[in-house]
Formats: sequence, C-alpha cells, structure tokens
Amino acid sequence: MSDSCKDLSKINDIILHSEGASQAEVVRQANSDEQVVGLWLHGRSPHTQKAYSSDIVRFFKYVDKQLEYITLGNLQGFADSLIEEKLKPASQHRMLAAVKSLITFAHKIGYLKYDVSKPLRVPKFRDELSERIMTEAEVQRIIGMENHPRNKLLLRILYAGGIRVSELCRLCWKDIQERDKGGQMTIYGKGGKTNTIIIPEPLWSDLILSRKNACDESPLFRSRKGGHLHPSQVWRILR
Repeated sequence: MSDSCKDLSKINDIILHSEGASQAEVVRQANSDEQVVGLWLHGRSPHTQKAYSSDIVRFFKYVDKQLEYITLGNLQGFADSLIEEKLKPASQHRMLAAVKSLITFAHKIGYLKYDVSKPLRVPKFRDELSERIMTEAEVQRIIGMENHPRNKLLLRILYAGGIRVSELCRLCWKDIQERDKGGQMTIYGKGGKTNTIIIPEPLWSDLILSRKNACDESPLFRSRKGGHLHPSQVWRILR
C-alpha cells in the first residue's frame, strides 16, 4: 500500500469530470483503495503522512477487507482491539480519527456509497500536555549536562525558539537573519504557516560563531555526513 500511496503520477487511473459532462453522471475519482489513500494523504506534511499511513495500514491488516466491504461492526471491532492491546487513549483516538477521516473522504469523493464510520464513537482522552511541560530550571539542567558544543547550541535554539524538532532539522543558514540586536529565524511550520522567531543575544553570537564557512544552503545543524539531522538524532540528544 505504501508504494501505491507515494506514486500518484498515474492519472490515467483516476476518472474525473470531462468538459461539458452532465451533472447526472456518476464521477468516480479513484479505482482502488490505494488511490483513495493517496488522494486522502495528498498535501499533508511528511510527518502527518507517515503517522496516518502507519495507522491505516494497521487498520487494513486488522479488517483484511477492501473499503467497500467494511462495516460499522468491523470499525467497532478494530476499536475494541486497540483497547485489548492496552494502547493509550490518545493513541486510540488518533488511529480511529484517522480511519474515520479516510472513510468519510472516500464517501465524499464518491468512492463509497455510505459513510459507515459516521456512527463510530471515538474515545475521549485526558490532555496530558501540562504534565509534560518542563520548568525553566529543568530545561537549564538538561542544557547544562550537555558537553558537546553543537548539541548544547541545538538545545538552546530549541528552548529559545519553542520550535518543533522537525522544524529545527529543516533549518538552513538562509533561514536566519541579523537584527539590530541579535537575530531572527524564519520557520516554515505545520500547515504551511511561516513564523519569525527572535534569537536573543548572546545565543545569536554563539550561533554565528558556529557557522564557520557554511554556505546559505547548508543545514544549521549538520549530521556527521554533512546533511540535515534526522529528528531521531535530536531525540537521542534530548534523551
């Protein structure tokens, strides 16, 4: 399924409205489940595509059916299986929401006659974000424990900018600019939003010193091979 989702170039398999077609004609937007998933994922961020694809593959493995044969009972059985596996409520919510979204999308584009996911209840979960927020003292302790110059600077940028790990990994030197005092970085974040974040002194000075002869297209924080850091590498540093 994953290979089919990535390859959306075969547009001959997608049947669209022809110019001047009658509104009474049934328009079938896709000919397979793989095409539906590909259309559903289109335009989402790489991180979201990866997470949703994993959830949908898991669902298809459980039901072992094509979309048109899936019933409400199948969806409820999948929901029960997540409880039996003792997954966290937040994970159950995400997976079931992804499945509902896919089936609703398939119905909207005319691939499915009915939206059997509509009656499915998605479990609520307690927001634990506040429990995961660290105090300033805890953050400073983490930074202080890091002895590697690059990693220490990376942690300082993460904390000062309040940016996502994925956003930090994508940063290049062309994304930062000098200001009268300190500097700023331009972040291309979730949902295509662009944000400008101030980099205070002396963090700005330390960041510029670390640049050396790197060109504008070079990653702000390079891997050992000279490319962008992978998010998993940053998480290892944090751990």
